[in-house]
Amino acid sequence: MQKIHGFRLHLHKPCLSFLLGLYGVLFEKHKEAAFANYRLWESLGFVIAFGYSTKLQVYIKLYILLSVLVLSMVMYGAAEYLEAKSSPGTPTATKDENAGPITQETHM
Repeated sequence: MQKIHGFRLHLHKPCLSFLLGLYGVLFEKHKEAAFANYRLWESLGFVIAFGYSTKLQVYIKLYILLSVLVLSMVMYGAAEYLEAKSSPGTPTATKDENAGPITQETHM
């Protein structure tokens, strides 16, 4: 059981870092409010999960978790798309990059 818990922690840390980094990028002007909002919804999720933990069977809980996972993946894709669409375009090549083909001499 301890191995499973350790494995879960190794997966949780990078995901949490990624998620908090995403919050920092998406809410540049209101970072404190964004992180507080994240913690609020995280706590609410724990309370809801604790509330239905004794009422529902395991397979129903797994369906709920799978549904939340799929919804989260879709919403992440939408957030990335909207962020890419609203950000300025990628910079074009500079003069030096368009100078022509790069030749490389090798000496034997």
